[in-house]
Amino acid sequence: MMKSASVAALALLLAACGSVVGPPDTQRGNSSAASGVDANRLRIPVILVPKDGKAHRLTAEMALTPEEQARGLSGRKSIDADDAMLFPLFPPRLPSFWMKDTLVSLDIIFVRTDGTIDMIAANTKPLDLTPISSGTPASGVIELRGGQAKKLGLDVGDRVSWGACTTDPAARPAMTAENFCPAP
Repeated sequence: MMKSASVAALALLLAACGSVVGPPDTQRGNSSAASGVDANRLRIPVILVPKDGKAHRLTAEMALTPEEQARGLSGRKSIDADDAMLFPLFPPRLPSFWMKDTLVSLDIIFVRTDGTIDMIAANTKPLDLTPISSGTPASGVIELRGGQAKKLGLDVGDRVSWGACTTDPAARPAMTAENFCPAP
């Protein structure tokens, strides 16, 4: 879950945007009670491309508001292999996460402004209060089930895209926190 003074800036940005239109496959719902997916959160596509070139497509819950970002995946008893949470950071900044109230191990992936993985905090310790940060400005952070990044073959330098980045550039909607693309 995220603790950052700049979360308020994201809330102001979203308030200024009003109703935001995402890419065509942006959705709410499609939840699974067993995995604890929040049916009310916006979900968007995330594509992870390891060095072998085999793209992995997930649908990630968005943590947009300060409340959603503070809560993150805390309280969930399980996370399915294809579940993820995305913390878009628009504008990019230095995020710090911890595992307070998080009951399951996570892989926390910090995404650079160029759309590559800067750091993977693998198999984080549940309920730990130790801050986790890459020390580099990020355009987003993705949380996966602990061990999932390794299963997908992800490593530092691999490509990540989400929201509008997963659509044809000619069809992309206006840039917002929900569909912000890391620069290629």
